[in-house]
Amino acid sequence: MVAYDRAVKSQASGETTEAIRLLEEALTRDPANQLALTALADIKAKQTRDAESGNPVSPAPDVPVSPELPSDEQYTRPVDDLATFLPRAVEGYDLGTPVTDGSDAIVAGTPEGSGSIESNVLWAVHDLQDPSGAPAFLDRTSKALYPKDSAQVTVGSTTAYFGTDGTRFASVSWVRGRFAFELVMSSGGVSPVELKSAAVAAATAFLQLP
Repeated sequence: MVAYDRAVKSQASGETTEAIRLLEEALTRDPANQLALTALADIKAKQTRDAESGNPVSPAPDVPVSPELPSDEQYTRPVDDLATFLPRAVEGYDLGTPVTDGSDAIVAGTPEGSGSIESNVLWAVHDLQDPSGAPAFLDRTSKALYPKDSAQVTVGSTTAYFGTDGTRFASVSWVRGRFAFELVMSSGGVSPVELKSAAVAAATAFLQLP
C-alpha cells in the first residue's frame, strides 16, 4: 500500500506522471488492487477531460480515420447509464466495479494468470453531447495523449485510432454518434507498441446498443 499512498500524495500535488508510475508499481505488486485501479482510471479520465477542454498537448501525426459515423440513430441520443456500454465480463481478464462520473464511465481489468504482456486495461466511454463534434475527440484527445506508433485499426467493423505514449500506455479509440469509446492498456514490461493486437482484441469487448 506504500506505493499507492505515495501516488495519492503525488496526484494531490499535481505530479500526475509520478502518480501514474507509483500506481503502476502498486499494480505490479498486486494486480487486483482495486484502489490503485480506480485511481489510475480517475487520472486517465481527467487527462481525457483536460485534453477535450483544449489544454495544450502535442498532437500525433495525422492518421486518416474515417469521420463518417454509423447511421444508426440511437447513438445520437443520451443513455440513462453510460455503463451500459462497458463490458460485464471479458475472457482472460478480471474486471473491477464500473465507475461512472458525469459524462464518463470506466471499468478496469487485470489479466488472469501470469505472463501477460499487459499489466492492466481500462475501458472508458465518454458522452460528448454533440454528434457533429464527436470526431474531433480523436484529434483533441486520442492523438494528443497517445501520439506515438499511430495507426488506423479496425475493431469489428469500426475504423479506430491506435497510438501509444511511447513509454507505457497504448490506446484504441473511436467515436459513434455522440459517444467516444476508448481502451487504454498499460504495458507489463514490453514496448507499448507490442500491445497493439491485444489492445484491439480487448476493445471488441465494448457493448453495443440493441
